[in-house]
Amino acid sequence: MSDKKRVLIVDDSVMTCSIINGLFDSSDRFEVCATASNGQDALDQLADLEPDLIILDMEMPVMDGIAFLESARGLPVLINTKIVVFTTNEERLEPAKELGADLAMIKPQGLLYAYRTNSALLDKLSALFPD
Repeated sequence: MSDKKRVLIVDDSVMTCSIINGLFDSSDRFEVCATASNGQDALDQLADLEPDLIILDMEMPVMDGIAFLESARGLPVLINTKIVVFTTNEERLEPAKELGADLAMIKPQGLLYAYRTNSALLDKLSALFPD
């Protein structure tokens, strides 16, 4: 049995999901348990997945990140789940925090940049789970 934190990536971009998934490949602390292409897809999977961490995009079809946060607020399955918002729109950071995101940050742009920030990003995510 693994002691790694289970991560659900919620983003409509296949490339972004792949990049974020790759960031966790080298981690001994996190493992990606699933991806979802929108907030509704994520809500539908929550009970089965019971993720420890959700990486949430803000702009997606069907159900965006704000609607997900509003719908997910208070769900028992998320009581111990940390939610990290990644967005390209700086104006969405504060509303995400107000709706309960544990961390909201600008999404790393580009594959090379994402891999350069791998260590710093994993450190920020690890800090959400103090031992």
